Amino acid sequence: MVDQLSHALMRAFARAWVMSSSESWRALPVPTDRPTAHAAGSDVDRVLLMGNGIAVSYGVLSHDLGLAGHLARRLSALTGRGTTVDVRAAPDLTPADALPILASPEFAKYDAVVSTLGGLEAVLFGSADVWRHSVRELIETFARSAPNTSIHFVGIPLSSNMVRMPRLYGLAVEAHTNRLNTITEQVCAEYPSARFIPFEPVQARVLDQIGRDLYKRWADPIAESVAHKLDGRVHRDTIPTDEDARLAALVEMGILDSPRDEELDQIVATARDLFGASGAGVNLIDSDRQWVMSSAGRSHGTICRGDSVCTTTIGAADMFVVEDTLLNPDYRDKEWAHGDDAVRFYAGYPLEAPDGHRIGALCVVDDKPRTFEATDRALLRDLAMRVQALLWEKRSTLAAPTQGEQHR
Repeated sequence: MVDQLSHALMRAFARAWVMSSSESWRALPVPTDRPTAHAAGSDVDRVLLMGNGIAVSYGVLSHDLGLAGHLARRLSALTGRGTTVDVRAAPDLTPADALPILASPEFAKYDAVVSTLGGLEAVLFGSADVWRHSVRELIETFARSAPNTSIHFVGIPLSSNMVRMPRLYGLAVEAHTNRLNTITEQVCAEYPSARFIPFEPVQARVLDQIGRDLYKRWADPIAESVAHKLDGRVHRDTIPTDEDARLAALVEMGILDSPRDEELDQIVATARDLFGASGAGVNLIDSDRQWVMSSAGRSHGTICRGDSVCTTTIGAADMFVVEDTLLNPDYRDKEWAHGDDAVRFYAGYPLEAPDGHRIGALCVVDDKPRTFEATDRALLRDLAMRVQALLWEKRSTLAAPTQGEQHR
């Protein structure tokens, strides 16, 4: 009874300290840009960074300067491939919050998941038994939705080494952190798809020290562990898609049937010119149609989804390329593969909504067969990321209430 009372008092003190202390990271700014980071290259590895604490990237205003950006660049340096790191992080994210994220079939597109969960449970003295159950449940849930993907649990850093804490509280947090890390390591050892990454970060006892230089140093040991698993990744041609959720994400974007956008048209024209192709386009895939949002060198309009190559692209694990449509059994009998204005070559890269669902593609087409080298793939991906960023901004603009609506 005395132990339970002591534990309850400690939790109450911890919650009050976390919410009010000037030493808490919550006083720092956080990124305001889209929650993703990219490193150039082809044959892209997709990584999900999920959790709280360092995954939030306190102290910087862009994920490119935080943990995600440095992790993406370091992974690319180690693997020689492109890397995309998507971020699902929040100060109060718990294992219970993460479960529905990992359960979605859409997350089978990831080659690795990096979890920084546990910091909240450490400073608030969460139950060790509950933590053990949570780690096991996270691993098993993700194994069902993405059986070929590795999950990496970054050790909970000793908060008392990173910010100033009351001495007794700091000692108690340190002991509990070590206990939770031991549990995580034990549970990860039970599963071949899971790995525990011991994490002893460079100390940042002054909040002003938390910035891009520290995130770079913190990302390096994490990247080395993840890269080792990525080298043995299983290459996939397709990923499962939750069509209802995908269509809901497209509708929520609010960009279907929107007016032409000059900036988007410029990127599409650049794509056509850079590849010396006969055409390029941004195509959105609705339930039964492909709507051409922007095009250069080809007609602007709508076609049946059954005739769309981009509908295959949104289900592809990475880029989708057809070097000669007449040699491909899925397309050689299509009307558009023949005649003076034939599509003989296609390369497309999927475009995603902010929640990760594929909504369309940036593609380039040509009236002659051609090869598509690794440098071409990297360039098309880079252009697709520019298109995706613009669509997200366009969505934000369309979703923003007018001044009159704000005061209703």
